[in-house]
Amino acid sequence: MNEQEIIAEVQAMMEKAVASHQMGDRRAARSLYQAVLEKVPRYSHARNLLGLLAHQEGRNDVAERLIGSAVDLKPDDAQYRLNLARVLIDMGKLTEAHAMLESAFELAPQLSEVFLLKGNLMMELGSGEEAFEQYCKVAEIEPDNPVIQNNLGNACKLMGRYPDALE
Repeated sequence: MNEQEIIAEVQAMMEKAVASHQMGDRRAARSLYQAVLEKVPRYSHARNLLGLLAHQEGRNDVAERLIGSAVDLKPDDAQYRLNLARVLIDMGKLTEAHAMLESAFELAPQLSEVFLLKGNLMMELGSGEEAFEQYCKVAEIEPDNPVIQNNLGNACKLMGRYPDALE
């Protein structure tokens, strides 16, 4: 098989894997992602998506390893860093998660998701002021997002600003 044929085969496998993943067929998606990685072991996108699948299944140690390796292979991808931060937050590795979010912000300061996750992390750490600041940044980008409005209210509540929380 020549290089072009391998590329075409891997692309077709990834399309099927992503479609399976989106339809909730985790077994098929996992099998396809793993088959892709057998052909192209350093394919960061497949590692990232297989890691997300592991995270969805609650296998956070596997998710951390896979997404972490995707970050290592492609350190300039902010989305991989966000995905790893989510896993680290769920594992209770909040300091590492914060560092990963900071590096994602440096790479993509326009991503509202960075501010949302930073806000969520600050809430976990009990810092309502910092969470509120992060959520305000998201609200500037997505003013009609009801999740952000709810999060702003929760941050106000944490800070003891109950009248503001009701707005």
